[in-house]
Amino acid sequence: MLAIKIPVRNLEETRQIVLKNKILNKDGKIKVENGYGFIPIDENIEETKLTEIIDEIKDNFREKNPEFSIEILSAELETLKHHPSQYGRTS
Repeated sequence: MLAIKIPVRNLEETRQIVLKNKILNKDGKIKVENGYGFIPIDENIEETKLTEIIDEIKDNFREKNPEFSIEILSAELETLKHHPSQYGRTS
């Protein structure tokens, strides 16, 4: 699954940016491992849009932390199970 790898201390702010830009892959579960967070993102995102979002994330953290790093990679993330809506069912 395609994911953004970010230092765990920046995980929540990055998650908010991902949500705002509507690129969160809701089929994957966010994972924290070895001081990093892995946020699943949409694999069908256009490269230019992804670059813009990554730049936004970098701009958000670089002033606070000049050694900030971010990576886009394929990660082994747990798949979330979605339950069908109970609305619309007839008994």
